[in-house]
Amino acid sequence: MKKIFLLVISASLSLMSCIVYDSVSCMGITNRTNDIILICSSKYNNIDSVEYCFGFDVLPIEFDDTKRMMINNDDILVLPDSVGRYCEREFRRNFFRYNEDNKGYFFIIKLETVRNYTWDEIGKNKLYETLIVTREMLKENDWKIAYP
Repeated sequence: MKKIFLLVISASLSLMSCIVYDSVSCMGITNRTNDIILICSSKYNNIDSVEYCFGFDVLPIEFDDTKRMMINNDDILVLPDSVGRYCEREFRRNFFRYNEDNKGYFFIIKLETVRNYTWDEIGKNKLYETLIVTREMLKENDWKIAYP
């Protein structure tokens, strides 16, 4: 009986050592404008490298047949005086460690612009604002950023 008990304990400890613990840290970007905005993130300072937009949720960007951005979920819209949450899997708030220059690039686009222009027009005519964030900025501002 003791051998079975020890075997069960040993197996349990072995399985527990295989569990990978992953932490997620988030920062907030507060929309201080009167517009509904989308905040899109990128590893590079280039709007064509954007893959995701976030608000309450994080979703990949999608386009329709005309290259207009599709808004299928209101959770990526950031209302005036609301906060969009950008999160990364990381350790000890080491944001942007996967970006080549350790900066975060955020492209802020008004919902009105998204509805009236194609993605190509938004990029070509620079119908967006760029917010570049460093870890130092985050530390100084208690892990929060206000836009603008």
